[in-house]
Amino acid sequence: MMNDQLTLKGTNGQLIADDDKITIQRKGLFGVMSQGIKGGRTIFYSDIKSIEFRKPSFFSNGYIQLLTNLELSNKENTTFAGTTTNDAIKDPNTVILRAFKKGKKDESENFYNFVSSKWNAAKSGKNVATSPVSIADEIEKFKKLLDENIITPEEFDKKKQELLSN
Repeated sequence: MMNDQLTLKGTNGQLIADDDKITIQRKGLFGVMSQGIKGGRTIFYSDIKSIEFRKPSFFSNGYIQLLTNLELSNKENTTFAGTTTNDAIKDPNTVILRAFKKGKKDESENFYNFVSSKWNAAKSGKNVATSPVSIADEIEKFKKLLDENIITPEEFDKKKQELLSN
């Protein structure tokens, strides 16, 4: 199976997007300072309600925010001269894109376009992967999430039972 993948590094973490999900990793000093030692966060395109995007410019930060629950979303605020509010930095579904970084505007726009196309395909019910996925592949994917402590053993067992009963 062909697996497209893009990575976008931000100030408070990095985004890794592939065919069916986005992983937010809090690497680096500022990522750990803003989020603590939480490990990665995986969000499947089918779980995303909205994607907020603001391109960074030379003078102001940008961001990508993945909204999974519209009622609990924060309004992000990035301002002139590259500053960002604490709410935006601490939002677990937001990665801040630093101003003053050459090439970050185009890189972030390419990443947003890639993610948007995958999200739109998931919303329309189309298979975002390039080939059919077997039950074994799905179980393997959830086992990896379990091994990375992204889901609990109970969630893994429940999903495995669902897949095997189909």
